[in-house]
Amino acid sequence: MHTRWAAALAAESAFLGVGLGFAAAQRGAGIDAIRGKGAPEAAAAALTEAERLAGRGSWELIAVGRV
Repeated sequence: MHTRWAAALAAESAFLGVGLGFAAAQRGAGIDAIRGKGAPEAAAAALTEAERLAGRGSWELIAVGRV
């Protein structure tokens, strides 16, 4: 019984590590989208990046609209 738990834990840890690796590989613009810009340009760039991250999700777009 302990071997099953150990194997399941090892497999789960491996999947978590691979998932985190893929997530780290996908980088967005981040703070570089607004660095060195004036206030209006930075706001427009931040809005564009937020809309890109929200995609087509309705709840995500509602959150972008509220901000």
